[in-house]
Amino acid sequence: MQNVTALKGQDIEFMCRINNLGKHMLLTICAQFHSDTNSALQVFRQRDKYEVRPRVNNDEWILIVKNVQVFRQRDKYEVRPRVNNDEWILIVKNVQESDVGGYSCQLNTDPILSRAGYLHLRVPPYVARTTASAVEVREGHNVTLSCRAFGNPPPTVVWRRQDRQIIRFNGATGYGASVFNGSDLMLTKVSRKHMSEYVCVASNGIPPDESWSVKLHVTFEPIVIPQSKVVVAIEGGQATLVCNVEAWPRPTMTWEKDGEEVFDSTKYALSQQVSEKYRSMHILTIKDIGPDQYGTYRCTAVNDNGVHFADIIVKGKMIASSGFVLSQLGPFLPILFTKRKSE
Repeated sequence: MQNVTALKGQDIEFMCRINNLGKHMLLTICAQFHSDTNSALQVFRQRDKYEVRPRVNNDEWILIVKNVQVFRQRDKYEVRPRVNNDEWILIVKNVQESDVGGYSCQLNTDPILSRAGYLHLRVPPYVARTTASAVEVREGHNVTLSCRAFGNPPPTVVWRRQDRQIIRFNGATGYGASVFNGSDLMLTKVSRKHMSEYVCVASNGIPPDESWSVKLHVTFEPIVIPQSKVVVAIEGGQATLVCNVEAWPRPTMTWEKDGEEVFDSTKYALSQQVSEKYRSMHILTIKDIGPDQYGTYRCTAVNDNGVHFADIIVKGKMIASSGFVLSQLGPFLPILFTKRKSE
């Protein structure tokens, strides 16, 4: 018998050649499976230790036994004699990891004659589905992303960021690389800039390669930055107030005017735009501005990690009938601006 190397799912054959069989009638093909040392497969020829009688014709039947389970020909296993019973072929169908092991052909001589072969299985890489697909870590802490890949031969694992950015191993500005080789990717002192989708690719030379994505979420308290701290608007017109926010998880946003919360209404319109990952833009539009809508507006962001807010002052601007522009600066006296005549 010879060793056999096969791909997962293939059918394989072990051949046992017997010369001068003579009076020795007991042919036993045994298998000791690598994945289960308590399991063995035995194949007996008809009229030997066991007898199976066909009803349709006089062809020789084969009894195939694995522990107490009996297999029919053409199921998982098949045995075919050929060349006047001098050669016996054991066929193992749809081979899996559980079929890996040593196979032997034995004859009941004294001493027993035996020949052995081994089934090696080549398995394309695969990533265990127990591998986490999302990981959350507090900003400033360390985290390890793991990719548990299997196959035969054992696969190599390469990590990269889905957005093609550099993988920083030590803080937001620490040393980094475009790829990392190894099953465990360790990141220290993570910042919000580490937030991304990380992809591990397992390969062992047997196609196809397999990839697995892990989303890294870095949690931190909100930071609110107003686009402008002062907005000047004409009475009867409209004003747009914008707060840019960085936060994860995504925050709950509120707008207030002089301490009272502002909602969507005939006077106000609230909207937001999510730009990327942890950044978002929150917009308050003031419609048809009247005197009571000038004042201080506050946008507040809240998540599980903290609270942050910013104030925006809305001031009035009026156009006099004489062509002069009057800018009303809150409670201060109006400042007179002269409109220059065109030449």
